Amino acid sequence: MKWVLVTGGAKGVGEAISYALASEGHSIAVHYRNSKLDAQRVAEKCRQIGVQSEIIQGDFSTIPDLKTFVENYKNRFNDTKAIIHNVGKYLILPLLETSLEGLSDLFQENFLSPFYITKSLLSSLIASRGSIIHIGETGVAKGGPKREAPAYFMSKEALWQLTRSYALELAPYGVRVNMVSPGILENTIDSETKNLPMKRAGKLEEIASLVAFLLREENHYITGQNIEVAGGFGL
Repeated sequence: MKWVLVTGGAKGVGEAISYALASEGHSIAVHYRNSKLDAQRVAEKCRQIGVQSEIIQGDFSTIPDLKTFVENYKNRFNDTKAIIHNVGKYLILPLLETSLEGLSDLFQENFLSPFYITKSLLSSLIASRGSIIHIGETGVAKGGPKREAPAYFMSKEALWQLTRSYALELAPYGVRVNMVSPGILENTIDSETKNLPMKRAGKLEEIASLVAFLLREENHYITGQNIEVAGGFGL
């Protein structure tokens, strides 16, 4: 059985992605950190849709914990065809008020974790001619300093470069690597939509449907791309 790993799959965007992929026949490994009951609920709903689904706990906040997660995952799920890197940490602080520890924590979860998990599962991904999707943030590919949450955007910009680098190196093996970047979503805290061209927040399902699109075999020629789902934000 070939699995799709959805990190942070128990809530929010990760939950919506889990359901969308289950609806397209993918077996879903739902990762969670603390939300075990939510993960169990998501896995059960995926099974009701008609696919296999299991949960797995993992803490990505330190390198030893990350390595423990990967070891446990490989022991339980020996064939992975896709990874949706949805886990991410957020920090709203000016850069001059950001501590070394805070910056390190952001890069650990937003950059090092996707890097290491993908690297650790490469043999399965290559055998399946699989797909890797990073969940980014609108604006990361446009460059320039960000007034709000600059350290967070730095980590996501690094993730975008990881997307491009992995896409280039894995293309000869038939493995695709893309980024999906949401804008303001319906579950965004204190979201302000009046200045958005579409005058509304995005739906979680709109992110999930694009992820499902990118995993389809007929779209196998798309790689190294960042696709924003943001209702025209930044135009």
